[in-house]
Parts: sequence; structure tokens; C-alpha cells
Amino acid sequence: MRKILLVEDEKIVAYDIKMILSTMNRIVTRVASSGKEAIDMVAAERPDLILMDISLSGEYDGIQTAEFITRDHDIPLIYLTAFADEKTLERAKRTEPMGYLLKPFNETELKTNVEIALYKREIAERYREKELWLSSTLALAGLGIIKTTADDRVVFMNDVAETMCGAPLEECREKTLSDLCSFKDEGADASRPLAELYDQGQRVLELVNAGGAVFPVMFAAHTVEEIDTGRTRIYLLEDLTKKREAEQAIWSTRNLLEQTFHILHDALVIMDDQFRMIDVNPAAEKLFGYTRQALLGSPVFMLWKPHKDTTTNATEIERVLETRAFMRRHEMEMSKQNGERFPVEFTLAPLSKKDDSIYGWVLFVADSSERKMYERKLEMAKEQAEAANRAKSEFIANMSHELRTPLNSIIGMTDLTLETELTPDQRESLEIVRHSSHSFLQLLNTILDFSKIETGKIELEEIEFDLPGLVRDTMKVLKVQAMKKNLSFSTDIASDVPRWVIGDPLRLNQVLINLVGNAIKFTESGFTRLTITTDPEEENESRLLFRVEDSGIGIPPEKLSRIFDSFKQLDGSTTRKYGGTGLGLTIAKRLIELMNGEIWVSSVPEKGSVFSFALPYRKGKGAGSRKKPEKRKLPGGVALSLSLI
Repeated sequence: MRKILLVEDEKIVAYDIKMILSTMNRIVTRVASSGKEAIDMVAAERPDLILMDISLSGEYDGIQTAEFITRDHDIPLIYLTAFADEKTLERAKRTEPMGYLLKPFNETELKTNVEIALYKREIAERYREKELWLSSTLALAGLGIIKTTADDRVVFMNDVAETMCGAPLEECREKTLSDLCSFKDEGADASRPLAELYDQGQRVLELVNAGGAVFPVMFAAHTVEEIDTGRTRIYLLEDLTKKREAEQAIWSTRNLLEQTFHILHDALVIMDDQFRMIDVNPAAEKLFGYTRQALLGSPVFMLWKPHKDTTTNATEIERVLETRAFMRRHEMEMSKQNGERFPVEFTLAPLSKKDDSIYGWVLFVADSSERKMYERKLEMAKEQAEAANRAKSEFIANMSHELRTPLNSIIGMTDLTLETELTPDQRESLEIVRHSSHSFLQLLNTILDFSKIETGKIELEEIEFDLPGLVRDTMKVLKVQAMKKNLSFSTDIASDVPRWVIGDPLRLNQVLINLVGNAIKFTESGFTRLTITTDPEEENESRLLFRVEDSGIGIPPEKLSRIFDSFKQLDGSTTRKYGGTGLGLTIAKRLIELMNGEIWVSSVPEKGSVFSFALPYRKGKGAGSRKKPEKRKLPGGVALSLSLI
């Protein structure tokens, strides 16, 4: 169906025209009563012809409306007008209308003009389609086409030929082809006369254009007799540069593959779709002990069994085929020609066509005998090292137990003696003995805990306990140290932290003592603070977030990665000044990980550190959220923010 848009603001006139057009074959007429409506309808429906009232009333007259439409759309236009002065006609010409119809016009005039306009549009569209097809075909073919007269003067050349000759058609007209370029045999110095090349079929020559560029071309020259112009010649040129480059790339790739195939240290076996060997590399001959001729045409499964027994025993290969586990390493045993079995790593890969159908297989085989030997030695060395480490840890644990027995006796006897009447010098000496004994006991306890963790003998409890109560009791132990150094010391527990939780209170207490104790030890002035909240970043798991902050000496950035290593402190001066074994943070980290938690640290030298750790938790039977936090004072004036059920 052909679509016509009638733009007419007089309803009676529009109705009459639409009725006339309705009698025409395969025509659909739409009516717009204003310029804006016409512009919208053209954009939406793309009609084949527009009948435009030149004197259209409204925001846009007919000419303005046509200017808007023809600016974006190539649609034939016929103006309808009762009168038109010179100025109006000059304006209308800018829109290149196909014609004018003067009102009043009869039915024949209207139909005739419409049919002519539609016919011209159809012819123009066909011409454009053929022109586009011819232009696209020549461009896609990549052929340079040159047409000359009988004496070789250029009449026509396409874009490809212009590029080859190095000049546009306008500059080449009436020049001979020899003026634009010359042709010579590959590797030759002298050019070939064109007369020798007429009607000689295709041949490869070198083209030298006006710019001096030289490149290979497929050349053909044909003589054509035309009725109107007489004898002409058609030259067809195909630039072979990219084709030669592609051939060179293919050769280089093939050469690379062939060299790789022969120098590869691993065995490479190529098979057809029936797993018959069609090629093997020298490494495969060496690995299996067969010659290449002995392997070609044989089933690959002979490499699984000695040569006298070629029954298929390809369990591993069959498993790879069933699971399609291609391009992965697999392990199995294969056989040499002499029957020797040896371990290998192999990879099986299919050779596929474009339609994904498989026409062959590639098998890569690497002898893993040496690797297996080293793995066995490494495993034995590992087991020996682990046994030695366990023996060391057990020895340390036993020695710690043995040392604690007499040490407890020393502490006990010292305490009893201190309760008797003593001279000031005697009391001072015994206080030193007691202090040193307690320090020694603490050191032994630390080493014992570390050895338990190392040997895997530490066990975790799963009991319900009062978390705020545990924190309160733990802080009582540490408050004296903070008070002696005049530090601000606080503990804050968020209101949504449950009171009753299930876990190991003893190990949590040990972690808190280590971290808070360190914070106090390495802080000379300022504050230490413990904060407990629920972890807001975890949606799928309930976790408690503990933060131990201080304003102490801090940790240099280069030492942060080693801060949790065993027996590590910042440097020797830290050990001399503050004491300790360097195991506290290691033990804390191991205990937190045993409780399925994680620990991390951030620090600024001379500003302080923040040790944070997160632990998963389950609420106890009496657990619940505490609505209002209740401030309590621990003995010694230490503030503790608690929310009790």
C-alpha cells in the first residue's frame, strides 16, 4: 500500500480530496490539519507522498512545515494553492517540490499528478537500490576497475582503483594509464608495455603508482566492443598485499607449530576421531620407546599396556571423555615398549570443526616420575618436621608443667614468709622474689598456652555466660595497671549486644587480657578503650565486634604485616623497655581463629593503635536486647557502660 499525507486545514476541501484519492488503487490517505500535526505524522508513519496546502494556517504555514519535513526526510511534495505570488513561489522552491496544483482542480488533475509523483518516487528508489548494490559489490570485491578508450585514456575508475593509482578520477581523466602507473614482473626492473598484457588472462605483476608506491596486484586487461563508444578496455586490479601478508602469517604460524612440535620436551600424540595415532613428536618416541613408524596407525590405548597386550584398559581416558574434562591435567600410569610402567600427567583436547564436530584428538603426556619422587621426599620431610615440632611443643609443655610445680612452691612460701615479722630489708628482698616469681609464672603460662595451640591440644568450651559480667571481671584485673600509669580507661558495650551468649568465656577472657594488657603496657599517657558492638556489615551472621584502642606508641606501617608472628616485637629496644615474649598477639590471633573469628589492626606511629576482632555468637536462653545502657563504676573509678536485662 502507498501512503499519502494530506495537510489541509479546511475540512471540506480535505474531505473532497480524501474521497477522490480513495478511488485510486492501493492508496491510503491520512489527514493533518496543522503543520505541527503533519511533522509528527511524518516522523511516525513516513508517507510516500505529501500533499501540502501552501496557505496553511496556524503556527507554521505550508512552506515552513515542508522545510521542517524535507530537512530530515526525503519525501516527494506537491503544493496545493489557490493563488501564489512571486515571493511565495520563491520560498516554495527551496523545498524542491515535485509540482503545484492550483485550486480549484478537478479529479483527473489530482489523480494524474499523484500517480506521476508516486511513479517518479518508485523509479528513484529502484535506481538508488541498484546504485547502492553496484557500489557495495565493487567495494566488497576489493577490485580496482579502470575503463579506458582504445588508446588507453582513462574514462572511469572506482574508489579502489583511485587508491591504487594514488590519484582521484578528476585528475586522471584523459590521461593514459601509463601516465598514472606502470606494471612489471615481480623482481624485474623494467616495466612491461601495456600492449603485451591485453587479453592475456590473469597474472601477478608489481604496480608502481604515481607516488612511487610498489605493491603486488592480480592484473587482467579485457578488450570490449561497445555499440555507442566503440572499442574500450577494462582493467581489473586486485591488491595482493594483505593476501601476501596473510600467507606469510600462515606460513610463520605453521613453521612455529612444526618447530614447537619437534622441540617440545613433553610427548605429543595426534589422533584421528577413532583414537588411531596419526603423528607423534620425537619426545613421544623417546618417552615410550617406540619409533614413529611403529606408532602411526596404531590405537593410542597400546600405550596403556605392553605391546603384546593391546586390549583397551583406558579407564582414565574414558572418564575424561564421559565428563568432558578436556584441557585439564589428569594423572595415571602408562607403559613403555619394554613393559615398564611409569606415572604421567596427561591432557586430552579435541580437534573440532566449525560446526563443533570432532575430527581428531591431541594427547599431551608428561613423565611425572621425578616429580613423584620429590613429592614423596617432601612429604617425608614434612612429616619429620611436624613430628619434631610436636616433640618440641610437647617438651616445652612438659617442662612448663615441671617448672610450675617448684615455682608455685616458691611463690607460696614467699607469701607465707611475707606475713611474718620481717626487717625492711628482708621484706624488700622477698617482694622482689615474689614479683620475679609471678613474672616467671606468667611467662611459663604464655609458653604453655602457645605450645598447646601448636600441638592442637587446646579445647574450646560451648557454654552460656554473662558477657558484660565477664568484661567487668576482666577489667578488674587490668584496672590497677591503668591507674598506676594515670591512663583514662573505659569500656563501652552497645545496647544491642546481648547479655547472655554461648561460647568459651575463658578463651575470650584470655584474648581481652592480652589485647587490653598490651594497650596499657605500650601507652605512657592518654587513654585505652574497649568497645563492644554488633557487626553492622554482616547480614547473614550474628557477630560481635570488639575494638581495643589506645594512644600509645603505635606500630610502623612496615611492621604491621608481622605483628601477629610468633616471638615478634617491634625491635630489640621494645623488648628491653617493655618486656614480654612476643607471643601475646600470636596467641590472641590463634584463639580468635579457633573461635571462627578474625582479627585486624590499624595504627599510626606515636598516635596509637586499634586492634579489632570479630566473633560469631549465639544468644543464650536468657539473651535479649538491653533497652537502656546503665553506667556503673568499677572499683578504682573505671567507667563501664552496661545494659542489663
